[in-house]
Amino acid sequence: MIKERTTERLTRGQAGALLLSGVSAFLLTGARFGEFSSPLQVSLAAVVSPLQGVAVLAGSLFASVTQGTLGDAPVLLCALVMIVLSGFVLPRRTSAGMGALAAAAGLSISAGLFFVIGGIDLADLALYLCMAVLAGVAAYFAAEALTAFRPAAGGYSEPNGCAFGVCFLLVTGALGSAQLWICNLGVIFAGFVILQGAKRYGIAGGTVCGVLASAGLMLCSRELGGAAAFLALSGMAAGYFADFHKGAVCLLFLAIQGAGQLLLGTDSTAILLLLNLAAGCLL
Repeated sequence: MIKERTTERLTRGQAGALLLSGVSAFLLTGARFGEFSSPLQVSLAAVVSPLQGVAVLAGSLFASVTQGTLGDAPVLLCALVMIVLSGFVLPRRTSAGMGALAAAAGLSISAGLFFVIGGIDLADLALYLCMAVLAGVAAYFAAEALTAFRPAAGGYSEPNGCAFGVCFLLVTGALGSAQLWICNLGVIFAGFVILQGAKRYGIAGGTVCGVLASAGLMLCSRELGGAAAFLALSGMAAGYFADFHKGAVCLLFLAIQGAGQLLLGTDSTAILLLLNLAAGCLL
């Protein structure tokens, strides 16, 4: 009986991991850092298990087809396929460094192949090599952050705070380009994490999360990042008054951000930012 229940839990856990991998890839595919496509789905595939890598590939393909962007970034798609296939052939990537190497090497080799066949020019090759470095860095810190969720690791701790911070910045930037009507997933996610950081870690948590959120939103849009310039101050205030009622902390957080928008100049981007931050507060 105990063995059957354990097997059932493992099966459910694997199914949940596959679903989470596919959904994450769907959200990350098509994201842009300024004018360039984000390679974060490549980084994700390099740090998960081979079976989860298939889910990442499926989620990325589904996103590309539904968004009509299947032919926009063939180099990234080729790199993703190579990394997923290598996960079944090569020894398992057991360290963060190996995951980073797989992401950087996969994207570099893919870019080199397209350059040889004439699919991209020298300038694009240089750009993709820079993206390969970013993919490797992202994969390294993603692997470090994922190890914190293992049963023996115990979750977030101060030594892996840098890994969580880098992942938060990059994910916020990637989700910042995901716009569903007036809902910006990056801003909602940023507001949620800032208030969680302020509640759990006080002034330091709110301030650091606010700074990282502003930097992440600046990656995807200069206008959005400029409107989010006061997130650090709002997060610091939320951390200082973290012991107050949650509703009061949320109102203070939004009030300071709103006052900052008035100083910077209110426009449609600022109004949408406040609305999405309010949604993050509700979470």
